[in-house]
Amino acid sequence: MSNLIEMIRTQLSEEQINTLSSRLGTSPEQTQSAIQAALPTLIGALGRQAETPDGLQQIQALSSGQAGGMLDNLGGLLNMATGGGNAKGSQSMGETILGQLLGGKRDRVHDAIGKSSGIGSSQVGDLLSMLAPMVLGAVNQKQKTSGMGSSDLGGMLRQERDSVEQSTGGSFIGRMLDQDGDGDFDMTDLFKFGMKQVMGKK
Repeated sequence: MSNLIEMIRTQLSEEQINTLSSRLGTSPEQTQSAIQAALPTLIGALGRQAETPDGLQQIQALSSGQAGGMLDNLGGLLNMATGGGNAKGSQSMGETILGQLLGGKRDRVHDAIGKSSGIGSSQVGDLLSMLAPMVLGAVNQKQKTSGMGSSDLGGMLRQERDSVEQSTGGSFIGRMLDQDGDGDFDMTDLFKFGMKQVMGKK
């Protein structure tokens, strides 16, 4: 299992899942299903970004910035996400991270996660904007506690990507992010395959 996913999983209580569901207008089951698809996708995208020096530098800048403490301040993030505090600032931070990680493939990712979880594409976008700072917060926390340098961080993120892809029975994340949009594979089936292996049992 991905260590970063496990770090985030332990922070998401049933109450917090319900809070996210209320914000999104989805059922807790739909929200959980979407999270199970979204986290591996974001971590896979991080691992791919870390393959180049420039990409790794951008990840470090994002994770050491405002997003760096978000895993420790999950309650504050969820409060902002549900309309309290600086909600616009929280959404803007998530949008910045997603733009960096997914680029022009965001609509494809939204559609795939929506199909796998039964929620709308716009709701997926909102969820990803909430999860992205948490993922970067987990990266920052792991880097600090392990005393990683840049090269170590890049290697860790690539290992996380490989772990996610192996657990899901193949490089579906890579194919989704590289795909030219011709619909040559069924993303819904691939998301359903092995997600419990990735996330473990809640």
